[in-house]
Amino acid sequence: MTETAPILQRPEYLRERLKALPDQPGVYLMRDLKTRVIYVGKALSLRNRVPNYFHASSLLPEHISAMVERVYDFEVITTANEKEALVLECTLIKQYKPRFNIRLRDDKNYLYIKLPLNEDFPRVYLVRRTGGDGAKYYGPYTNAIALRSTLKTVRRVVPYRTCTDHEFALHRPCFYYHLKLCTAPCAGFQTRDEYHQQLDQIALFLEGKSDDLVKQLKRQMQEAAEALKYEAAARYRDRLEAIETMSQRQKMLALGRLDQDLFGLARSNGRGSVTVFTVREGKLSGSENFELAGLSPEQALADVLNAFVSQYYASATHIPREVFVPDRLPDTEVIEQWLSERRGSRVSLRVPQRGKQRELLAQVAANAAESMRQLRIKLDYDEERTGALLNDLQRQLNLPALPIRIECYDISNIQGKHPVGSMVVFEQGRPKPAHYRHFRIKTVQGANDFAMLQEVLRRRFARYARQADDGQEEPSFSALPDLV
Repeated sequence: MTETAPILQRPEYLRERLKALPDQPGVYLMRDLKTRVIYVGKALSLRNRVPNYFHASSLLPEHISAMVERVYDFEVITTANEKEALVLECTLIKQYKPRFNIRLRDDKNYLYIKLPLNEDFPRVYLVRRTGGDGAKYYGPYTNAIALRSTLKTVRRVVPYRTCTDHEFALHRPCFYYHLKLCTAPCAGFQTRDEYHQQLDQIALFLEGKSDDLVKQLKRQMQEAAEALKYEAAARYRDRLEAIETMSQRQKMLALGRLDQDLFGLARSNGRGSVTVFTVREGKLSGSENFELAGLSPEQALADVLNAFVSQYYASATHIPREVFVPDRLPDTEVIEQWLSERRGSRVSLRVPQRGKQRELLAQVAANAAESMRQLRIKLDYDEERTGALLNDLQRQLNLPALPIRIECYDISNIQGKHPVGSMVVFEQGRPKPAHYRHFRIKTVQGANDFAMLQEVLRRRFARYARQADDGQEEPSFSALPDLV
């Protein structure tokens, strides 16, 4: 049997690999013939867990059995305990996006609000990833339009600067100061401590602690009035009215003032939609919808939510005291331990049987089902529309087959210098930005677009031929186009 055969067809090699597995917690990565990671899992004991995939493959769920048939080799990474294995598993799934794992779709597109509290007069940013830079982060958020609307609301309650550093250095108030959307720290109208006090109030608002924010604003209004600073007192009064109006819109859900997250799941045809309700101080403060990929029909709801909850909190910036799910998760104890360490106090995963939390879980599930229905409508519409367009393109160009993969090339330059070739890719009628590429022109001198296109195409197809020889796959060049 050749070494290019799946590992199941190399029993002696498989036997030796399994005998060498450590009896320790850790993570295992399954790789296919092209060394791509197609599955990531964790185990309390790697020696006990990994052999189950190969010794009883006929008893495995259909999607896992299909994965095992493609495994060429595997590797393991040991950890100190099961909690570390859980965290590493989440990190590797996010990094490799394995085909057979349940995973968040397009998680790189989620947004976070960044408060750089380590700067003197910082702006409030929207970013796509968190960092250990001393700033406070809030998220993830899936709806960019709603998030920007939220920030506009925050700015009406607590003004902050949005100008660039160059504009800030001009030291004069701008139009936003006169609209009462900025306090003009650039012009010296506010000290650093006063500005950071406002940033702390923004943090209270984003954390759902509106009651604490109201207390602060009332105290500031009273102090300003006693000091006969009536204009400042009026500003605090206006902010109080705005925050109290918004607080009245939030639904009071519980008698207590705990922070809670509630999860609901709906799925269809290998995709899933998870809705997360965030409750802060007993009030519903937000709702986000996440799309899942890699689901199979035989997977239990608890297994799907187990995978999602782990990945969600790996990138979440706030850990609540209680997490409510519709079914008990297989890794409940491990997840509780991990979240408790991140929060710095006890976190509980609970399955409510009655009461307001159970009613709210039903509402979360209904929201997830509606989100899934809307997603199916969109996907069905896109598939029908793009299918018709591809059929028409095939007919108009008299192509022998449907143009599933289309590659478009063009040349651009800056005043005749620094020419660059661009490759844009469409698959199934949809753009595939991950496969877009640029080529710096190396061999052509002067303005000769035809020669430059020839160079770009020659290099593109040479990359395809070269990877076929050395086995190192480059996704952008791994398939030939049906139409150029």
